[in-house]
Amino acid sequence: MILIVAVPVAAGATVWTGRGDGDQPTMAGLVVASTLLSPVAVPLTTSALRPLLSPECADV
Repeated sequence: MILIVAVPVAAGATVWTGRGDGDQPTMAGLVVASTLLSPVAVPLTTSALRPLLSPECADV
């Protein structure tokens, strides 16, 4: 579950934004930004949320 929170926005989100008559340029920008930030954001997020894991899962 932690990795789902930490990974970048999916590129398929732009398709769903278009189908829902949303703002595609903004969504494309979010995809690019989250992808560029992911090398820093994923380790920080997993480190921050690791205390929430149960003890038997924390050593994996």
